[in-house]
Amino acid sequence: MNFEAIWQDYWKMLYSDLEQENEFPEVSPLLCHYTSMQNLENILAGEEVWLSNPLYMNDLEEVRFGVNTGFDLVMKDDGIRSALGSDERAERFFNTFAESYDEYAREHVLDLYVMCFSIHEDDDQDGRLSMWRGYGQNGKGAAVVFDTSKVKAMENSPLALAPVHYASVEDRIARFDVKIQEVAHFLENNRVPLEYVHATAQALFQRICLYAVFSKHIGFKEENEWRLVYLKDRDLGNALHPYFSYLNGSDGIQPKLKLPMGAIPGVISDEFRLSDVVHSIIIGPSASSPLTQASIKRMLTARNKPELIERLRMSSIPFRAT
Repeated sequence: MNFEAIWQDYWKMLYSDLEQENEFPEVSPLLCHYTSMQNLENILAGEEVWLSNPLYMNDLEEVRFGVNTGFDLVMKDDGIRSALGSDERAERFFNTFAESYDEYAREHVLDLYVMCFSIHEDDDQDGRLSMWRGYGQNGKGAAVVFDTSKVKAMENSPLALAPVHYASVEDRIARFDVKIQEVAHFLENNRVPLEYVHATAQALFQRICLYAVFSKHIGFKEENEWRLVYLKDRDLGNALHPYFSYLNGSDGIQPKLKLPMGAIPGVISDEFRLSDVVHSIIIGPSASSPLTQASIKRMLTARNKPELIERLRMSSIPFRAT
C-alpha cells in the first residue's frame, strides 16, 4: 500500500468518531445568535458577522482544557511510542507533536475565531430565557436567527460549522484515550515511511484542537450550541486574513474576524447575501415594547434592509432585567 492510501485511511480513522449525518451540510438547522443591540446594528450596517477569539470568551478554559489534556495524554503514551517501532521514528513523531503544540500556542490560538449559536425551532417566537440572560444583554439585546439551509457548503473552506459535543471531564479524557489507542493501533499495523511520520503527528494534533474547540462541559448542555470556527491551518491561501480586525470597546481592545456576508472565493459562495440567510430577528424580552419595535424598524430601513421588517419578532417572555 502506498502512503497516499495509508494517509487516507489514517485521516478517516482520526475523524471516525464524528457523526457526519448530524452535521452541516447533512443537516441545516436554524441557528440563533444572541447578542447586544449595538452588535445587531453592526451586523446590519456592515453586512458582516464578528467572530471572537476564545481568549476573550467564557470558553477559554474549555479550549485550554481540551488542547492541554490531549497534548499531555499523547506525550505520555507508551502505546504510540511502541507502535512506531524504533527510537528514531518515535523521536520524529513526538518532536513534531511538541512543535505543533508550541506553534499553536505562539500563533494559531491568536487567530482562532469563533461565533456561537443556539439551535432554534421554527415556531419559536421568543427565544430561550437562559440564552437571553447569558448572551443577549440580559434580555435587552437581540437574537439573529440564521437559516443554514440557505448556506452553500464550500469544500476545503477554512470555516467549520458544527454542533458542540458536551461531556464531563472524565468522558472527554476517555474520548482522548480511545482516539490515542486507535492511533497506536493504526501505526502498529501500517508502516508509515519515516519521512511521513511527522505528518501523522501534525494531523493528530489538529484533530485534538478541533475536538477542543467543539467540546464543552456537560453543564452547558442546555445551550444546544453550534459554532462557526475559523481554522487558520486550513486557510492556505490566507483568504480571510484581510478581514482580521479589532474591536475597541468597553472591555478594552480585542481581535476580531469581521466576516463579510458576501462572496469570498473558496470560502463563501457567490450567491450569498445577508438578507437571504436571516430567518428572523427577535428583540429581547426586556427590550420589547412598541417604541423599541418602531425604532428597530427605522434602523432596518436606514440600513437598507426593509425586507427584514416583516421578519422582526418581539419576545413575549415576561422577563424584565433589574
